[in-house]
Amino acid sequence: MDGLTGPHFLPKGKITSLIVFLHGLGSNGDDLLGLAPVLSPSLPGTGYLAPNAPFRMDRTSGYQWFDYWDRSLSQINDGVRHAAPMIADFVQAAAQEYQLPMQKIILCGFSQGTMMALHAGLRLIPDLGGIIGFSGVLMTPETLLFEKVSPLPPVLLVHGLQDTVVPAAASFQAQIALKALGGAVKYIQRPHLGHSIDDKGIEEAIKFSKNIFAGS
Repeated sequence: MDGLTGPHFLPKGKITSLIVFLHGLGSNGDDLLGLAPVLSPSLPGTGYLAPNAPFRMDRTSGYQWFDYWDRSLSQINDGVRHAAPMIADFVQAAAQEYQLPMQKIILCGFSQGTMMALHAGLRLIPDLGGIIGFSGVLMTPETLLFEKVSPLPPVLLVHGLQDTVVPAAASFQAQIALKALGGAVKYIQRPHLGHSIDDKGIEEAIKFSKNIFAGS
């Protein structure tokens, strides 16, 4: 596949579904791909792709989906909109390579990766199976009514209430915005969790993925 590249974790035998991981700021594909061996016993036939974001971080070995240099809403929104088509192209290429319908593919993001998963998955990828977002933000929900795919894919949002990097209110607000548009969304609060993913979040991701892949 041209464009984004990164590591993968593929099952033996026929691949019947895919989860595409979108990592957080300053990380890389190997980070979230560490979840694949944990998820795979419960999701037979599922392959895991973890592209590196397209831009290198200055003075580090990490990647970013967009430059976070001034953290203004306009700069973040421009960055999200610039990078999102790369993700949509990656998912489309993956569907073709593994000969899967889009309904058998889930986007799973963390932090900045969740921003990207929500933007690309809700606006640019028709018939996507679902979106899992850990500790993230739905950017510009006010434009979603005019830009969304139809129907909206199911969404699972998981956020730690002790998150000091991205406040849990961001996922709560995303839930409200998606429900107002008729989206199927589940929001899980983790009372003692910071900016991270815990066992409960993984458990919820497995249940969500099972339902998506069984029903599509």
